[in-house]
Amino acid sequence: MNPGSGEFKCRRCGKCCKENWEITVDFESDLFRWIEQKRYDILEKIVLNPRYILAPDRYNGEPQWMIDCGHVLFGDTENKCPFLIEADGEASAGCFIHSTRPEVCKRFPLDSTGRVRTDILDVCDSTIFYHSRAAENRGLSFMGYMEREYQSRSGEPMPPRKTELAEIAGLFKKGDLKVNFTSQIGLSLAEDLMEKIKLETLKKAM
Repeated sequence: MNPGSGEFKCRRCGKCCKENWEITVDFESDLFRWIEQKRYDILEKIVLNPRYILAPDRYNGEPQWMIDCGHVLFGDTENKCPFLIEADGEASAGCFIHSTRPEVCKRFPLDSTGRVRTDILDVCDSTIFYHSRAAENRGLSFMGYMEREYQSRSGEPMPPRKTELAEIAGLFKKGDLKVNFTSQIGLSLAEDLMEKIKLETLKKAM
């Protein structure tokens, strides 16, 4: 596969905002900013990652937060990120909180090394064309491109299994796993994290 020339250019299709991904937010770089900005419209949509509630050891006991999106758990394309502005006719998709969006959204679709990811070719309209200008010129379908150009996904990060999502979704839907950041439990966990961060900062300063 030969990466296309030039920089990645988002086509603003909005498909990435409808995928069954967990839109995780960072406690320090995201939540601190929204608290300072008094963005209660965002904070009220933040919940504890249900995976953390089910298996905290997987995250070393560190609470993780995410944007509450039905599509994350149910894989239902009728649901979407609550901050998505749908494409309408000739108007491209947009984001209600674009200027202060989560770090994970700012980084998308780059990986940790700053390269355009190759594991989302079937989701992002722009990545498929970034990685092969020839694909754009030939007008290949996504599946055709995947079959011809990207047959091996070994070693690449894979999305959650459908069965796993269904199990979490069932519990989440009952409300057992829906712990809002602005709830008493959520704010208590946030206070604990704040204390831990303060202690770590003091240790570094000594």
